[in-house]
Order: sequence, then C-alpha cells, then structure tokens
Amino acid sequence: MKLSNKILYYFTISIFIVIILSVLITSIAFRATIDSYLEAQVDEQFRKLANDISTIYSIGPALDSRSLAVYSENQNINIKVYDNTDSLIAEFYGLRDKGIEQKRLVSKEFALVNAAGVKIGNIQISYFENLYLYNQSINNFYVSMARSYAIIIIISLIMGFLIVMYFSKRIVSPISEMNEFTKKLKSGDYNLSIKKYDTYELDELSRNLNYLSNTLSLQENYRVSYAQDIAHELRTPLTNLLLHLEGIRDEIIEADPQVINLLINEVNRLNSMVNNLQISFNDGDKKLELDMTSVDVSDLINQTIASFKLKLEDKNINLTLNFPEDFNIVLDKDKFIQVINNLISNAIKAVDENGEITITGTKFKNRSVINIKDNGVGIPKENIKQIFDRFYRVNNDRNRKTGGHGLGLTITKTFVELMGGNIKVNSVLGKGSEFILTFSDQKK
Repeated sequence: MKLSNKILYYFTISIFIVIILSVLITSIAFRATIDSYLEAQVDEQFRKLANDISTIYSIGPALDSRSLAVYSENQNINIKVYDNTDSLIAEFYGLRDKGIEQKRLVSKEFALVNAAGVKIGNIQISYFENLYLYNQSINNFYVSMARSYAIIIIISLIMGFLIVMYFSKRIVSPISEMNEFTKKLKSGDYNLSIKKYDTYELDELSRNLNYLSNTLSLQENYRVSYAQDIAHELRTPLTNLLLHLEGIRDEIIEADPQVINLLINEVNRLNSMVNNLQISFNDGDKKLELDMTSVDVSDLINQTIASFKLKLEDKNINLTLNFPEDFNIVLDKDKFIQVINNLISNAIKAVDENGEITITGTKFKNRSVINIKDNGVGIPKENIKQIFDRFYRVNNDRNRKTGGHGLGLTITKTFVELMGGNIKVNSVLGKGSEFILTFSDQKK
C-alpha cells in the first residue's frame, strides 16, 4: 500500500472513530441534561402548586373549601391536607380522565404554612403524568437529534477525507521527490539538488541526500582517474628498473653489486606495492603486519635516493640531506622506504629543471621530525585538505602532465600512521611544498 493511501486510510478511520465517540458522549450527556431539566421543571411546578395552595389556605381563618376545590379542578390535580399529626383533614379531587392508559399517578408532599410562616400541616398533591406523550416527545426529539448527528457525521467525514487527502499529499510529496532523487543517484546522476521543505526532519534528510550526492559525485570523479593513479604509483619503480637495465645494456651503467642490489630493492618495492595496494581502499586496515625496528633514517634515505639518481640528473635537481648523527627512529623499514619513495617521487615531478629538494631531520626531546621540502609548483590552498584522500589528484598543469598527488599520498599517510607517526603538508602555490613527518620516540 502506498504511503499516501495508508495516511488516508488511517486518518479517515481515526476521524470516524473520534466523531462517533463524540456523538455518543454528547448524546449521553445531552440526554442526562434533558432528564435533569425536566425533573427540575416538574419539581418547580409542584412547588408553585404548593405555594398557591398555602396562599389560598391562609386567606381566611378557616379552610376555604370552595376555593381549593375550584383550584384542584382547574389544575387537574388531587389535593390532600394533613395536620401536624398527619391526620387527613381535607381532600379535593380535581383529576379527570382517570382511565386513560399510558398515564402514571405522581404524588409529592409539601409543608403547609400559614401567613405567619408557621407550619400547620402537610399537603399532598397528585396528578397523572402522560407517559405516552412524554416518551413520544422525547423519542421524537432524539430521532431528530440523531438525524442531525448523522448529517454532521457525513459532512465531517467528507470534509475530513478532503483535508486528509490534501495534507497526505503535502506530506508524501517531498518523500516522493526524495525517492526519485535516490533513483537518479542509483542510476549515476549526481548533479541534483533537493529543495527545502520548512520541516526539520525533511530538511535534515534533504541535506543528507545532497551531501551523499556531492560525495558520490566527487568519488565518481576520483574513480575516473583510478587506473591512471595506480599506473603512476607503479611507474616509478618500473621506470627505475627500465632505466638501469637499459643503461646496463648500453654499457652506460656497470652491473656491479651496488647496482644489482638497487635493482633487487626496486623489484622488492614493486612487489610490496602490489601486495599492499588494497590499503588504499581501507584506511582503517590494521591487519598489515609491522616489523618495527630501530632504523638509521639518514642511511636509509641515502639508499632510497640512489634509485632516483638518473631522474635527478635528467632535470639537474639538487637534492640536499641535512641529518644529525645517529638519527635513529623505530620504524618498519620497508614501509618507510615506500613513504620516502612516494614523497621524493612527487617532489621530483613538482620541481622544474635546476630545482631544489631538501630533506631535513630534526631531533626533539620526545619526537623526531623529517621535512621534505621542494621549490616546485606547490598545491592550491583549497586542495591541501584533500590530497591524502584516496583517488584524489590536484588539478593543475603540473599534475595533469605528471599524474600529481594521487593514490601514493593515501598509501603514504596510511603507512606513516601505522608506524605511529603523522604527516602534514604546508604549501604555497607557485613556491613549493613541504611535507612534515613526525614520529614519537619509542623503544623497540
């Protein structure tokens, strides 16, 4: 059943029940009020008769029998007079039509007082109540009232039905719009915007759907360049291998043990990157095993730089290392090599010919800091917060040509945090970037 039909059904049933209950309660209350009113009118009529009789009785020094007899006939009542000892002292019969059915004799007794207000006895007044006429009148009244209530119920149900239809459409319409919105999201159309509805819950849902749309749109754009980013990450070790192998083939580079070890290291790095590529899809993956050991960072970075020798020479880049002696940090050696490889590779791509790259190590009391700084193209301010997002790539001229900051920085950030450190970046567009790695000192 559609939501609009459900709302219509339940609201209509609710209105019907409320109206029926209201009618029943009103009828019961009204009937009780009418009965109470009629009873009060009867009592008032009896009191009036009693007052009249007391007045007639107190006119003369003795009982005015003729006056009371006439009065009883005129009022169609019976009157009995008792003294204070409840002895009957007078009786007047004015009732007529005594044999008519559906009549009931009703009697009430009142105090009889003289002109001075002194009680001198009691009077009993009796008359025939016409039950048939009374009941018929009441019944006719209730039938008329029932018809009125039936008309009210029908009109109320029609009006309620129309009102519920209107408001159900008002309620369901934005939900239907959001449903269409989600269908478009499902089909891959993310360039949508939901309007405001001036209802907190609906506006909250609208904001969440808009956020989801924008996020999916960004993710879709990131995925478009996914293959290129992966190729970029794998290209660095492959290029180093190719250049060195071509150099050996052309007898430009001698295949000495140092070069062979360098090539082996590149193959191992490439294998490690392929095995751990899944880390880019789950920043919270803690299942990667760490082999933490105290590492001479300066020596490890020097070894890593050797694999970039040809690239540095090709662009005549000056790479400077500034490290104090015994700059040791407890790290996972293989993952740290990949971190440094990614950062140096990005720095080389960011600088022009004759550029500068500086890697500096600084020891503080409880932490060690490594700064990798270049004077390259830099990163736009609005992109800095996103460069560590998976699939994100800075969209400027330099990065369109080289692949830019892509999947590599996501892996870099993940590995740094796995090793207990953190990474930050400072950058000015057109002046260069500085990546700052901070590791808390710890014992192996």
